[in-house]
Amino acid sequence: MKQLNVPFKIAMTGTPIENRLGDLRSIFDFLNTGLLGTAKEFSNYAKKVKESGSYAKLRGVVSPFILRRLKTDKSIISDLPDKVEIKAYTTLTTKQALLYKTLVEELENKLIDTEGIARKGLVLAAIMEFKQICNHPDQYLGQSVYKSSASGKNEKLSEICETIYEKHERVLISTQFKEMTNPIADFLETVFERKGLVLHGGTAVKNVQRW
Repeated sequence: MKQLNVPFKIAMTGTPIENRLGDLRSIFDFLNTGLLGTAKEFSNYAKKVKESGSYAKLRGVVSPFILRRLKTDKSIISDLPDKVEIKAYTTLTTKQALLYKTLVEELENKLIDTEGIARKGLVLAAIMEFKQICNHPDQYLGQSVYKSSASGKNEKLSEICETIYEKHERVLISTQFKEMTNPIADFLETVFERKGLVLHGGTAVKNVQRW
């Protein structure tokens, strides 16, 4: 990419700017080679920045080259309506609560004799498992039944979608887990009395284009 001979270059990223300082340097090495030095020079500089916690100087160097759009910036999108956020709370079913409690106790016992990176790894893995339990017990247990009454989320989602169905409106449901897309779609089919569209990274291109 760096060998492209073009009048100007643009880099687009979906993150605020970068995930790690090394990513930032890589982007700018493509846009403006040499601005942030060589990989070794920047690596040494990045270590000092992290230790000091001061990013002001680095921000001053790169900010003239960055255009960031904010959803709240009315000068960019004047007709974008304000987001209306309504939080709907639900409770765990008995099965979910028991699994959650058991996982908490197991994690507590494991953390007693664990330190450093291994300790962080246990916590991060547990967080993912807690999310699975809150979605549906079968996701955590690796089962395939997905009985709707076993999940508090399903019960709350049913209440919300029944109202949407009665008003003849549409809804977009998002999930962090690909394996939950089909169980959610099957469950919502019973609410809306029709199949919905499922889209994830494994969806065939021809299906995406048809939608």
